[in-house]
Amino acid sequence: MTGAGLPSRLFRRLALAVNSVYAADRRFLIFVAIVFVNGVLIGPFLPFLGIFVRDELGADQAIAGNYRAITAIPMGFTGLFAAVASDRLGPKPSLVAGLLATVAAACVFLVASEWLLVLLAVLHGAGHGFVTVGGITYLVRAARARQAGAASAVYFLGSTMGSAVGAAAGGAILDATSFETLGRIMLGASLAMTVAALIWLPRIAPAQVARVSLSEMLTGYARMLRRGYIWPFIAIELLRIIFWATGSLAMPFVVATLTGSNALAGYFAGLSLLAGMVGMLVAGPVSDRLGRKHIFIGLLASMALASAVLGLTTGSAAAFIVMGIFATGVAWALAGQIPAVVKDIATPGEAGRMMGLSLFPTAMGILIGAQLHGRLTESHTSFAFLLLAALLAIAIPAAVMLFRLSSPIGSANAEPASEA
Repeated sequence: MTGAGLPSRLFRRLALAVNSVYAADRRFLIFVAIVFVNGVLIGPFLPFLGIFVRDELGADQAIAGNYRAITAIPMGFTGLFAAVASDRLGPKPSLVAGLLATVAAACVFLVASEWLLVLLAVLHGAGHGFVTVGGITYLVRAARARQAGAASAVYFLGSTMGSAVGAAAGGAILDATSFETLGRIMLGASLAMTVAALIWLPRIAPAQVARVSLSEMLTGYARMLRRGYIWPFIAIELLRIIFWATGSLAMPFVVATLTGSNALAGYFAGLSLLAGMVGMLVAGPVSDRLGRKHIFIGLLASMALASAVLGLTTGSAAAFIVMGIFATGVAWALAGQIPAVVKDIATPGEAGRMMGLSLFPTAMGILIGAQLHGRLTESHTSFAFLLLAALLAIAIPAAVMLFRLSSPIGSANAEPASEA
């Protein structure tokens, strides 16, 4: 296969994946379009948050870390509410409400007060809980069981491609203008996108589950926690999110510091996300066909190895950029497997609650990862990535335990050729 033919083959495979999952489905196309546009608009935020804090606020990276940590606090709680709302009302209300997280992120580049950053962080985190649960529940409710991996890949591809475009465009805008200009563009477009989603995104009917009281809802969560395979799943989510939360802030910051170029940091972020697109495009259908266990564990091991190499290459811009692109690609490929695993684990009508439960380790991972970035990236960069590698290594036996204890996943993987 020639290098020139690789892009065309990837796009043909993407088209086949979209067609195989939702042939001629207008609802799906609108959903992916909204996910893509939201990715474009949020794309510049994480790659340039650390640079904004350093150059515009004149502060150290602890401020950027604290912002991300604060977003984690409301995320878990709003995720639980969004989970119940998605199961009872359908996922659209939660998804549309969550798009306001992008509005809050856009406003960050327009303020100069650390106290306003705290308020925006709370709003951003609350919105992120809604958009995460609402978006993935929309996907899970619409996906056919035997194509869950491909559907997850298509969903994350829309977000990833959008974020790649947004990160690259954001770096170019910053080199040509200012953070204020970038923030105004993000704000105006994100408000328009939210209104468009409210009007045009098709509704999915609520799950056919009985209404329950608060005590019954909490009992349901407690019942889920008594399942043996839930705790390995929570541990994996926590550890992989720690890597993502640290790396999404640290890697563009390190690239910008090593090269002295915001534009190059933006292109790095964009290329990293494109690598993630390729990883998800390959991993999703392959895991549907061959089973998720070996794909999932292999991706975790690759993330651990990549993080260790990043820790050893922090003095070389070229080596760090190459390995950073690879690490991000693998991390996104693994993220693309999570909704399929949730679909395997969740009982009927429970997908929203499962995603809500998963937001607690997600929130904790963001909290820990953000603090690792704030306290280690500037002063102990190599140690930060080596520590992440050690944490990811712990996730590997947790993944083995997950697939060993989870009979729904084991059954699905044991019969990959069964009919949908």
